[in-house]
Amino acid sequence: MSLEQNHNSDLLDTPAHGCRYADPVVGFEETVKALECVWSSVASTGTPIPEEWKKEGNFLKNLSYADMLELRPGISNVVSRAASLVSQLRTASEVLRVLQRDFDDELESVACHLKNLKPMCGLASLPNDVMILICEFAIHSYNLDGHRDSLRAAAALRLSHICHHFRNLLISSPRFWNQISIYPKVSLEITEACIQWSREAPLDIYLTVFVDRPERSEYFEAFSKVLAHSHRWRKFTLFAVNYRPADMAWLSPTILALRNRVICPIVIENSRSIASADPEFLAPLLQEISILKDENLPQSGLEGLTPGFAWTIPRLKVLNVSHYFPYDLPALANVTTLEFAIGRGNFDYPRVLRALKSMHALEDLRVRFEGCGEDRADEEVRFHPISLENVNRITLLLVSRKLSKAGRASSQLAFYTALFCPNASELRIQFYGSGVVDDGNTAFIADDHLKYAGELFPRLSKLHLDFCQRKYPVGVVVRQLFSPAIPFHYLRHLDTLVIQCKAPLYIRMDSDAPSFLTIPALRRLSLDVARGTLVGDSNLRRWVAHYINQLRLQGDWERFQELTIRSAEFSGDFHPVELHVVEKTVPRDKVDAWCQTDYTW
Repeated sequence: MSLEQNHNSDLLDTPAHGCRYADPVVGFEETVKALECVWSSVASTGTPIPEEWKKEGNFLKNLSYADMLELRPGISNVVSRAASLVSQLRTASEVLRVLQRDFDDELESVACHLKNLKPMCGLASLPNDVMILICEFAIHSYNLDGHRDSLRAAAALRLSHICHHFRNLLISSPRFWNQISIYPKVSLEITEACIQWSREAPLDIYLTVFVDRPERSEYFEAFSKVLAHSHRWRKFTLFAVNYRPADMAWLSPTILALRNRVICPIVIENSRSIASADPEFLAPLLQEISILKDENLPQSGLEGLTPGFAWTIPRLKVLNVSHYFPYDLPALANVTTLEFAIGRGNFDYPRVLRALKSMHALEDLRVRFEGCGEDRADEEVRFHPISLENVNRITLLLVSRKLSKAGRASSQLAFYTALFCPNASELRIQFYGSGVVDDGNTAFIADDHLKYAGELFPRLSKLHLDFCQRKYPVGVVVRQLFSPAIPFHYLRHLDTLVIQCKAPLYIRMDSDAPSFLTIPALRRLSLDVARGTLVGDSNLRRWVAHYINQLRLQGDWERFQELTIRSAEFSGDFHPVELHVVEKTVPRDKVDAWCQTDYTW
């Protein structure tokens, strides 16, 4: 038995039977041939393994030891055949694995480029006018305070560095460069670029002056270049502020004098300067002037602006001043929109009234009373009334620490009652409080303003009340925060009422009002509230129900047309932004059903 086994072993080990086999070296031609077999199989059958390879593999898998002993045909070279099949499979597998790795790397790289290419192709396919609007939107997000830091021009420069297309697009669009800021650390290069790239477009000039700090030479040079283009000025804004804190007031105030642009365009020093004999300032396109002075600076700090300066500004329409009034401005009579702020300190009210009386073109008057709850006098104050025939819109901005008022006389209220506007049809009262809790028992701070509104504005048809209390204690009962009984009965001809509130809103029903006092027969009522601070929603419904019940008792319900409810979510405190707005219009026949629902925003 052992001899037979040894004999058979010797027989199978002979080279004729292919038992002594070494793996062949695979060359380039063999590799190409193997891959051709794979590609042909994929093309014909859809599978990567060729049919011949499968048959050969099945033959080798089914071959038994008995078959090898019988020495059937094709058995003599089975080892060589198996080695050849393994070599072909290994060659194809290794080549495909290398190809897969290379293709994966290339795929990842191309996919990354595709991800970056998609938005570029999307932007590149847009027409230039649409691209300009997109750039304008992107630049606007940087321009929350562009008059101080020249962020608009800086943002445009950043966008122009993205690619040549962006650069050509931005530089060829004057709208991105027509706002020029001049401030103590101004960049002369940016100023020159703005003047050049804005071409002949009207310019908006923002000038910031630290009145107690010497300026650099670049500051004067930049302003001289801008002043040379005063014929293109459309808007001029001057910010006069203190660089040092208020306790450094021992410095003498700076006297600002705009002079002849050839000799000395602007003088900023700590001694009084005398303007030149003929400092003519020609700005034929100038439509808006804003002079915003720090409250702590004296009025004399800016008096050198207008008397010694021949302002030739025939198109001036808008004037906005804060803690300062340009009484001697020659173009004052042409102003149609005037906005000015009155602070807590002494203010020359009679002189302002005389200036207002001379403004025959005035149509829109906006007055900001700062510290209106604190400006009280022990004795009653009165001013000689004036008549503003052309004024059709009045805006009062009341800035105070709380919503209630003390029962004392006020210089600001006396100034307000001296404004008789026989043709004014719209009154807007805005309140901005700092969050001091009201006790809910004192009168509302705007009571007197509404009380006299019927006499001062006999044709008043629209009233807009805007309440914004920036901060209020968390957990305090809302009625302690805002509980005014708004005296609408003084406004007999009121047609539209808008109540807007970003603070917790709760309106007290005035049940103690005399029965003979009638409320105005409104046509439209609008409630605009912030969703996050709407705690007293049920009170709003009760107040609306109470109001329409009074209209029915007076026989004026048929005159009412619609109720508009608008609710919004706000983000931010100093610059609130509306995130989500829900607006609903309720017709007259469905107002009762709305008052009875439990729906809240």
